[in-house]
Amino acid sequence: MTCDRCHRLKSKCIFPPDASTCHRCDRLGHRCESRTAHPRGRKPKGYIWAVTEPWSKDLIDSFVIGPSFSSSFKHNLKAGYDPILQGTCMAITAALHGGSSDNLSLISTTTALQRFRQFNLESYSQLAAFSGVGLCIVTFEILTTCTFSYAVVAHTLLSIKPWYPVPWEYPDLECNLHCLMLMDTIGCLFLRQVPIIRYVGQRPIVDRALGLSCNFLPILYDLCEAAKTQNDLSPVELAVSDWRPDEPPDFEATFSTNEVMSMRTQASVYPQAALLFIHRLKYPFWMNDEIGHTRARQILSELDACFHTTGEYPLASFFPFLVAALEFMNPEERGDIMFARDKRFKPVFKQYAIKIRQLIESVWRMRDEGQILTWDQVTQLMPKMFYLP
Repeated sequence: MTCDRCHRLKSKCIFPPDASTCHRCDRLGHRCESRTAHPRGRKPKGYIWAVTEPWSKDLIDSFVIGPSFSSSFKHNLKAGYDPILQGTCMAITAALHGGSSDNLSLISTTTALQRFRQFNLESYSQLAAFSGVGLCIVTFEILTTCTFSYAVVAHTLLSIKPWYPVPWEYPDLECNLHCLMLMDTIGCLFLRQVPIIRYVGQRPIVDRALGLSCNFLPILYDLCEAAKTQNDLSPVELAVSDWRPDEPPDFEATFSTNEVMSMRTQASVYPQAALLFIHRLKYPFWMNDEIGHTRARQILSELDACFHTTGEYPLASFFPFLVAALEFMNPEERGDIMFARDKRFKPVFKQYAIKIRQLIESVWRMRDEGQILTWDQVTQLMPKMFYLP
């Protein structure tokens, strides 16, 4: 008899006498389950997805703003399903449930990464599968180390860039691209680089991750460009101040109260975070701190209001939270921030939450010592990490 885990690893499975757990599972603390025989003959259509589907409801819901997006997100995953995804999806599920150090997860993702690099793009449908694989690999890395994801994001976007903008009839590709572009843009913003693709909005859209904020991406791109070249920030500052989200006429009827609250909060705190970021490009910490503190309090106040209504901060709100957190000097307020970091984001992002704590505490420590910090100096304090939006 061979247990499931040893079978997948092609490892020798040894059961001690009268034991229900093999040596390997007992040593690693895994649940030891024996293989189940499957009927012989041709597998029915859809068999692979039904048997190996790792996208549990918990995982799907962790990467969408709310339940209204879950079924369409899962449908897009199935529609763009590629054999490369199978091992990576299994690895993501293992990581979600605390199995990040499992050799099977690492081997599955490494294999997917190797095949991902050799992907031959010849059609938009292949681009959808390709972008889906890229997002899966990034997801696994975010759940485990949250360090090297930018290389995958960059490779995906550079490969897709010659095909961009994509036709509207490929919503699964469009959905994947929005997430990848936001990740790239926020990373570039922190490091004062220019993103790979500038978003082109072809129609109003409510996105599973960005909500109402897709058409804010071009403004963030322009901000990255101005920060990189150190050009006059006034035009982009005005564009940020003037931006308003476009809510569809049936917005409140289509989405739940919690989803509406999350999307409106997201669309409000992102421009405020961009204005705070611009403020710190102009003035170091310890200069014009009153303005910075006021903006930071407003951001956290809106995030907290969302939490008290929905039970969590909106998806993709790490960037506003992080730039706001750096502003605080009062020990009690700092304690509240760390409590929020631990309790109010989706639990799947715990690895990232650990890393941003290191950055926040480093900046606080230097500010307590009376040092005047420019944004470039803050960047030098940043640990090696992938910056989530």
